[in-house]
Amino acid sequence: MKVTFWFVRHGQTLFNTDGRVQGVTDSPLTEKGIRQAESAGHSLRNVWFHQAYVSPSERCIDTSDLILRGRRMQAKVKDSLHEQDFGILEARGDEKTNRTFQEHMYDGDFTCVKGESRKMVTQRLSILLNEIVSSSVDGDHVLLVSHGAVMINLLALLGLDLDAYMETCHKEGRDPIPNAGIFTFTYQDGEYQILQLPAAGDSYQPLFENKTVHFHYVRHGETVFNATDRFQGWSDSPLTEKGVAQAEEVREYVKDVPYAFACCSTALRTRKTASIILEGRKVSLLPLKGLKEIHIGTYEAYDYTPNKALLEPRSRSVHWKDVGGEDLFDLAQRMKDVFALMNSRAKDGDTVLVVSHGGYYMNMLEVLFGIDRLSYRDACAAQGKSCMPNCGLLKFDVVNGTYVFTDYMKSISAWKDSL
Repeated sequence: MKVTFWFVRHGQTLFNTDGRVQGVTDSPLTEKGIRQAESAGHSLRNVWFHQAYVSPSERCIDTSDLILRGRRMQAKVKDSLHEQDFGILEARGDEKTNRTFQEHMYDGDFTCVKGESRKMVTQRLSILLNEIVSSSVDGDHVLLVSHGAVMINLLALLGLDLDAYMETCHKEGRDPIPNAGIFTFTYQDGEYQILQLPAAGDSYQPLFENKTVHFHYVRHGETVFNATDRFQGWSDSPLTEKGVAQAEEVREYVKDVPYAFACCSTALRTRKTASIILEGRKVSLLPLKGLKEIHIGTYEAYDYTPNKALLEPRSRSVHWKDVGGEDLFDLAQRMKDVFALMNSRAKDGDTVLVVSHGGYYMNMLEVLFGIDRLSYRDACAAQGKSCMPNCGLLKFDVVNGTYVFTDYMKSISAWKDSL
C-alpha cells in the first residue's frame, strides 16, 4: 500500500517577525504569512487530498483553511501535530533566551527548561503516522499542516541527516524550514521515503504519479435553450423531455461501468444529467466550477441564428472577455487545473465520469489533446453531423499525466453501432 504525504509549515507569524520563541504559544499570521499560505494553496491546487490534519494552533488552522479554500473540506485537528514545547523559553525574545534556545536546538532537547525533547516529539509523530496509514487506502493523499520544529523532527524521523541538510541550506543561502514551506514523503509497504525536501510555495515542484485513469466525458442532455436555438454558456436552462431521455440512454449504456467517482459542472443542466446517469448507484458526484461552460458575457442567452454574424467569429476565436466573459487562456487554465485535480483524486485503473458542456468539449480537443477544433468542426458541418451531440460520450485516458486521445465524441447510438 502507498500513501503520499504533503507536510506544510504555517505561514509567517507575529512572533516569527519579532524573533520570539514560538512553540505551544501562538501568535497570528502576518499579512506576509497569509500570502505565503495562499501561495502554498496555489501550488497544491491540483492535488486532491483524501485526508487532511492540522495542529491545534490557530496559526496552523488559518494556514490550513487558506490551503483548502474552495475544496469543501476542513482539516481534522490533531494534538500530535502541535509544535515542540519549549517550556519557560516560550514567547520570549531577549538575548539570553535566544542563546539558551540555540544551545538546546542542536540536540532538540528542551526538557531541562520544562519543555519537550526530540524523542518525545518523534514518538507522538510516529503514533500519528501509524494511525493515518492504518485508516488510509492505497493511493491516498494526505495533507499535514504543522510547525517548523515538528518539520525538523519529522525529517530526522524519516532518516534525513539534519547536520548535512542544514549545512547545505546555509551554503545555498536558503531557509531549511521556510514559512508555508512544503515537503513530501511517502509510506509504501512498511517504509517511509522523502520525495521532496522543504520548499517555499512558489518553488514547489508538483509530484509525478505513474498511473492510468480512464475518463468518460458526457455532454449534458438537450435543454430549452438548445431546442430554441439560444446561445448558452454560464446561463442555464432546464433539460427538455428529449434531454432527459438522452441522459437515460447514457445511463443504460454505462450501467455496468464501475465509476470510482463522478464530477460535473455546477450548472443545473449538467447536475441533472449526471444525476440521471447515476440514478440507483452509490457513486459520489462532485460539482466543480472548473467544468463550467465557456462564459460568453453579455451575449448569454442570445438568439443564435439572427445574431450568427456577430456570435460566430467570437465563438471561433473564443473571444468574450471584452463583454464580461472569458477568452481561451482563461478557459484553458481552469480546464487544465480541474482535470489535473480529478486525475489526482483517481487511483490507478479508476474510471471517472465527467458531465460538462459542448463548447467546453470542443476547446478540450485543443487544450488537452492539441487537436485543431475548428478544422474538426468544419469537417463535421460539411458532413451534416453534430460535432458535439447532446449526451454524446467521449472516452479517453490519462496515462502517467499524458492525455491520450482515441476518438471524437459520439452519440450513444453511434457507440452502440461501433460494437
